[in-house]
Amino acid sequence: MINFRSRYTAVLVAIVMLVAGVGPAWAVGVRTGFLASNPQIFPVGDLVDLESIEGSEDFDWDTLPDIVFFEIYASTPEEMDREVIMNVNLRFGSQTLIDYWSSGFRLGNWIESPIGSNGYFTNKQLGRLKEEASDWLNENDVWPSSYAETDEFLSVLDGSLVSAGIAVIRINIYEHTGGDGRGALLATQTQTIQVYNPGIPQLQQPTEGEQISGYPIFFAWNWSGGTLLPSDVTLVVVEGNRNSDAESIMQSRNSANTRFEGTPQFGTSHTYTGLAGMEEALEEGKTYYWQVQVSAGTAVPGDSRVYESNIYSFVFTSEPGTGGGGGGSTGSGYIDPIVQQLQSLLPPELMAQITQELEGYEMDDILIDGVGGYQLQDLMQILAGLDPSLLSISLE
Repeated sequence: MINFRSRYTAVLVAIVMLVAGVGPAWAVGVRTGFLASNPQIFPVGDLVDLESIEGSEDFDWDTLPDIVFFEIYASTPEEMDREVIMNVNLRFGSQTLIDYWSSGFRLGNWIESPIGSNGYFTNKQLGRLKEEASDWLNENDVWPSSYAETDEFLSVLDGSLVSAGIAVIRINIYEHTGGDGRGALLATQTQTIQVYNPGIPQLQQPTEGEQISGYPIFFAWNWSGGTLLPSDVTLVVVEGNRNSDAESIMQSRNSANTRFEGTPQFGTSHTYTGLAGMEEALEEGKTYYWQVQVSAGTAVPGDSRVYESNIYSFVFTSEPGTGGGGGGSTGSGYIDPIVQQLQSLLPPELMAQITQELEGYEMDDILIDGVGGYQLQDLMQILAGLDPSLLSISLE
């Protein structure tokens, strides 16, 4: 139970938390996953030199840039002498790109290899290990490895050499019973990511040519490329002449006419007061152009793509009123900016209740579990990850 209170409101939200079950403890443990923390894009054309594998079967873990990792570890010193067989698999959609089977090897050889780090290897390091440790990590003839050829690799393309779909990396460790024998499954892990072939961000509010009456101004936009962190986005607000070419205004912006160019409060919205952070005050009767630029991470760590939205303009007037982007008023009384932020997070029936109750009041302080000092942004970040089903409101 989390209690949000202010001088004027007390919001009580009941949350159901689901706890994932913990699987059995293996004497041999494994981890695998994608190296990029937020891989929204799978840039196929950048992953490999397609010409280099044309007509050959050279596609392997070291053909790719470092995009995934594998780790095998032993829970006890005795496990270091266990003989195991490893299977690692990379799949995109229904297409298997790599399905590698090792021969039987001593677990201690893997963990103690100087190529990795205490049993941790990236895919390129695994490729090196296969070359330098061929006496104990050969591909197995009984369980043959398979690699996508160029035509198969190209089948995962989805426009502009960027794929959209599900990417899966999996590692299995089996007991090696000697010779060609494969025993019980000792450990396994799979990581799945949803990657996108996104279009440009789409601006929502303020709309083109809208007249904004007073602060705050609520900026909002859509993105078809999955989850956006505030750090992925740059919001730009530039002063310009009315009916000017929007592209020219944005491209020629400078420190004198840029009112804001920075990180928004949230991935798809920002409440502008003209006072916070790098925000500059807007002037009566002036026209402003705004745009968002999204930096989307790829499956290659450190690589990204920048997508620029369309550009909208609005006219700012300093007198309070009912302008669509300013104040969030829904009737005769003032509605605190928190209402506009909550609209994207709370169910419609709860929003109808809170909008009605809060009209004419403004937020003074937010308390969470009896502790004050929280900001609106803190509240939004907490609510964004929850599914509230109960809301009670009282006014002071």
